[in-house]
Amino acid sequence: GFEASYIAAVIRLESDFQAAAMNPNGKALGLIQFWQDYFAPVAARAGRPGTPWSDLALMSAVEQLPFVIAYYQNTGLGLLGRSATPTDYRMATFMPAFLGKPPSTVLGQRDSQALLPGTQLKLGTVYAQNAALDSNHDGAITIADVGASIESLVAAARLRPLVPVNGPARTGTEPAPGAPVATAARPSPAAALAGVGLVFFCPSCSGRCVAYFERAEA
Repeated sequence: GFEASYIAAVIRLESDFQAAAMNPNGKALGLIQFWQDYFAPVAARAGRPGTPWSDLALMSAVEQLPFVIAYYQNTGLGLLGRSATPTDYRMATFMPAFLGKPPSTVLGQRDSQALLPGTQLKLGTVYAQNAALDSNHDGAITIADVGASIESLVAAARLRPLVPVNGPARTGTEPAPGAPVATAARPSPAAALAGVGLVFFCPSCSGRCVAYFERAEA
């Protein structure tokens, strides 16, 4: 029930498809930067209770996907359904408690000691830790600021042609005649993600790609 291309866009922004990517603070890891303190319930929903957070660094991108889906299952995205926007997907990852709030909602304010409503977080702290999200440099971080990068990425991707990618699995539906096909003995992380049927944003060409093959049979 989720929009796979929006999830892939989040992955592109959070980790650039690097499954072992870690936040500089050492507390967030993986494709969508799973926070260490909140990973246990995600692992349980993924059917892998007890999986150590540190094991994410040992997994491939494809192996992490069940945890990615399990994470989003505990956000409000399911209630929004197909009306959910790219910004909603970014907010579900960044600050899910504010998912669905107006774009003008202030999440961080430079040097402010006031608390973010409903939390114990100071607006100034949120701003200091995420100053790069202040897209218009006005000293405040709003939901619109948080969504600016993913909305831009998705809009640009929609202008590009779909590119069929051949991966390690056997061919299912064939690409359209004359369509360009990328092949490689060792599939890229992007091609590996395509192998499970995602429409995704290719980290090597920044284009929008789609797979034309089925999952390999066990």
